[in-house]
Amino acid sequence: MTIDELPNTHTNEDPDGLLLYGRTKPHWLLAGHELPLQNRIDGLEDACEQESPALEPPSLQQPTDQGHQPDSKSKPMHSIFKFIDQQFSGFVGMGAFKELIYRQAALFSIQQKRSKVGLNGLLSPNRHIVFAGNPGTGKTTVARVLASVYHKLGICRENKLVETDRSGLVAMYLGQTAIKTREVVESALGGVLFIDEAYSLTEQDSDDYGTEAIDTLVKMMEDHRDDLVVIVAGYGEEMDRFVRSNPGLKSRFSKRMHFPNYTARELCEMLLKLMKQHHYEIESQDQIERLLEQRFAQEIKNQGDQFGNGRFVRNMFESIVESQSFRLMKQADFTQQELSVLQPQDFC
Repeated sequence: MTIDELPNTHTNEDPDGLLLYGRTKPHWLLAGHELPLQNRIDGLEDACEQESPALEPPSLQQPTDQGHQPDSKSKPMHSIFKFIDQQFSGFVGMGAFKELIYRQAALFSIQQKRSKVGLNGLLSPNRHIVFAGNPGTGKTTVARVLASVYHKLGICRENKLVETDRSGLVAMYLGQTAIKTREVVESALGGVLFIDEAYSLTEQDSDDYGTEAIDTLVKMMEDHRDDLVVIVAGYGEEMDRFVRSNPGLKSRFSKRMHFPNYTARELCEMLLKLMKQHHYEIESQDQIERLLEQRFAQEIKNQGDQFGNGRFVRNMFESIVESQSFRLMKQADFTQQELSVLQPQDFC
């Protein structure tokens, strides 16, 4: 069996729960460490006080005087760190992202303490984010996790993520787009609005419909700046042009998270994890793993920015299972063990 004989399939399905496995470390470009303050601060400790405290991350640990015991009121912050860890426990290489959330949680707690002793806190700064990366690199999955974390921190009053794209914002006739966009944004108030392939709103020449949607979005982001988080996602260069296309967008999206492609080894690990989750075993696994890594490396090289990453893995898995099913059906009989074993010919 050669590399070229391995299956080559690709669709646009989203392998939820798989995308971030083996994630390479993302890179944040920040204008500053910022976090909006709201009147819901007091509810933060109440929401967390019933949870078991977790160890504070090393980067946030503070020295204490000898013999001094930490204030019991710090436990809610510990439980938030534990919650963040739990949300990312199945992911690899998300240390930079977790560190940012830790910093936001710490900032939120300290500003609360400043407010209680009569010191001025921060105004509500921008908290909207650009997710930049190729298909299948985990942007939607991270947005879903982030929505739950923001709710836990008290940044969002509801634990919800509203997902949309150009088709969900733009109407058939000029003048109706503003109404349609407004309805979508209103449905996301209190939580997170995730706009996938947001660059499509500005990529078409003389696109009055896209312009109308963006103008409406910018106004509502301002009107509801303390009750809405917006995440826009898409290819890196396209998202740069999208943000620069409107002064209102550029001033509101000061954070950017880059999602790099998976490596060939990470893609192989994702596929093996998927097989294990579905109770499949591989015959001659070492040989198959070598061939898979070679195939992934070749596909990454050939497809470039169009490579599907986690989506490609999902479709390859389905193709392999289909081959095994077809092989078994041609047999007169098969054992229970054979139902779980993938043979080298199933990968061809």
